[in-house]
Amino acid sequence: MAASLRGLVDRGGFLPKQAAESPLLSIEDGIGVVAIEGPILRKPDLFARIFFGATSSEDIGEALREAGERDDIKAVFLNIDSPGGTVAGTPELAAAVKALNGSKPVYAFSSGLMCSAAYWIASQARAIYATPSAQVGSIGVVQAVIDNTAALDQAGLKVEVFSVGKYKAMGAPGTSLTDDQRELIQSNLAEIAAEFHDAVLSRGRAIPAEAMEGQTFSGKQAQRYNLAGMVPDRVDAMKGVRVIGFTSMGFRIPKFLAFHVAHAFGAGVAFQQFPQHLQIPNRWKMFGRSHQAAHRTHPFFPASVRPPALSTAF
Repeated sequence: MAASLRGLVDRGGFLPKQAAESPLLSIEDGIGVVAIEGPILRKPDLFARIFFGATSSEDIGEALREAGERDDIKAVFLNIDSPGGTVAGTPELAAAVKALNGSKPVYAFSSGLMCSAAYWIASQARAIYATPSAQVGSIGVVQAVIDNTAALDQAGLKVEVFSVGKYKAMGAPGTSLTDDQRELIQSNLAEIAAEFHDAVLSRGRAIPAEAMEGQTFSGKQAQRYNLAGMVPDRVDAMKGVRVIGFTSMGFRIPKFLAFHVAHAFGAGVAFQQFPQHLQIPNRWKMFGRSHQAAHRTHPFFPASVRPPALSTAF
């Protein structure tokens, strides 16, 4: 056992936090923790960063790239507390998470907000965790257009706009939208929403259509609608990631412990993510519960086996 523990340390387990080049990336025991906080904007200015706590989608992308390239990172943990962000940059970030998940397991967690654009990004992780009071979801798209024509009329002002193309002056100050312009905006939003829906369902999460109408859910409700698995806190979520990540670091859990590990984190984990030497006999499956039932009630399992504002923003 001592030799096994020494080998684990040599491979990066039980190590203190290590420095990373990206300010959004930290390393804890071989797990790359990527912080995604505040509104997610493509290039937030200093005002947005200071007063709204905005995070650049490009900075998040850099953190994901570094996590993928570092040999001392065996798994990635997205630590999310974000209300969402702009459309620009979000599908690309989700695609980056999906690509990274192909080479290293990626998990998403929130004890605060995981909404809109933040949920799109998280949806490409292997599993999503949330605490009971976290707010999860807001799967939808919104765009607001201000019509201040009445206020200008009251002030005695009239705006004349000259343009070529019936959509060119769409949303210009002092003008009202035409029916054609409204139809165009709505069709654009519908197209983005369809892409959003496809993304959150792409890993097999059986999220019902009524849970994708732009509403947010508590962690308890999110688990009920298959948006996330519920955990008590970040520490508990990280424990699950570490157990699953042991095998990727070359640490073999003795067979007599496999049952205890599987029972603690859901029998489905052992069967879907652990190698053959960790698989447990059928008679041990969650004290007689089917492994499908274990999947429905425990957050620690791969998403693939779960029962089946601004300009445009999430």
